[in-house]
Amino acid sequence: MNRNVTAARSSGSLVCVGVGMTLGSHITPLARSYIEKSDVVFAAVSDGIVELWLAEMHPDVRSLQPLYGEGKSRVTTYRQMVNTMLAEVRAGRQVCAVFYGHPGVFAWAPHKAIAIARRVMDATPHVLLAADGATRFAVAHGFVPVDEASMITERARAKWEAARAKGTTESWAGDAPSTSGGTVGAVARDSSGHVAGATSTGGMVNKLVGRVGDSPLVGAGNYADDEAGACSTTGHGEAMIRICLAKTAV
Repeated sequence: MNRNVTAARSSGSLVCVGVGMTLGSHITPLARSYIEKSDVVFAAVSDGIVELWLAEMHPDVRSLQPLYGEGKSRVTTYRQMVNTMLAEVRAGRQVCAVFYGHPGVFAWAPHKAIAIARRVMDATPHVLLAADGATRFAVAHGFVPVDEASMITERARAKWEAARAKGTTESWAGDAPSTSGGTVGAVARDSSGHVAGATSTGGMVNKLVGRVGDSPLVGAGNYADDEAGACSTTGHGEAMIRICLAKTAV
């Protein structure tokens, strides 16, 4: 995920990128190019191994992890992270900030997807828009499309080409932890007792164009009922759609 932030009062710049959740497998070519072309790289990643991996791409990688501290407010830590990075931007340097996974404050695509879904809920009587109709709706309501090439990773292309050569449709999740990349789900209950469920699909490789899985379908991939509970599912989408698994479970 990439997010451009340019300082207005200097020739420096700041680009934030996410490296995904599996080492070396989720980073996009665009994100890699930002890392390689920057003057300095700041990193807030999962562990030292990822920092060493980043050091292979750039000679000046500076960890932001030391800014964390036991008993220290996260707000203070995040403010210090911002100030540390912007100090280099104000000095006229091209800065790349690298963050682990797809943390909410840095993930552009999930935020936009949620914003568009919210607009569908507020501006239409519909529950779900898909394909070209969804795209046209988003553009008509002021959302700007991004370059699709920026969302294609090297690993994703390699796995698609392998599945295509075999003529198979496969899950992103593999047998080994290093190849995992499956569905992520969450449920929550607020202070008023309202519950919610959310599902981010791992997806299928080499699926037919137009295939819709369980994740966006209320009752199949996720379901929430204040009187009963909330659920997010993972597994083979077609099987879960057939029995409305999430609603059945709740």
